Amino acid sequence: MITSLFSMLTPMFAQLPIAARFPSDAQAWFVLVLPLAGMALGAIAIIGGLWFTDRNRRMRHETIRLALEKGQPIPESFLNEDEHGRQRRKGPRNDRRTGLILLGVAAGIYLSLRGVGGDGAEWFAAIPGLIGLALLLNAMFDRISGPPTPPPAA
Repeated sequence: MITSLFSMLTPMFAQLPIAARFPSDAQAWFVLVLPLAGMALGAIAIIGGLWFTDRNRRMRHETIRLALEKGQPIPESFLNEDEHGRQRRKGPRNDRRTGLILLGVAAGIYLSLRGVGGDGAEWFAAIPGLIGLALLLNAMFDRISGPPTPPPAA
């Protein structure tokens, strides 16, 4: 099957302008296969991660269900963990810290692309920079308005 696919794609690849750079069909074939293999590896990694996360979540729910059926108490720490076993964060978000980190990332992207002669590509640093700026503004507005008031008890 691979040889038939190779024989079908080789004439198509020979018509592309990039084909003149490669002295043999075998080298040209690698130009086609390597990007596809990289994308397939990325897809396998993503699908595998999603599968393991879903499996952990299902096992966690099954454990809780069995414990409840048998009348066993469920530890509070077990209920406060996410599907990866990490403790859930309590308290307010830290928008100031996240905003400063994103501004630092934006500065690093800008300087590195500017240093290699990005030809306008350094403006991609504006994406994390503006998100960081928005988070800093949100943190400032939260500090001005004070802590949120809890809803009235019914």
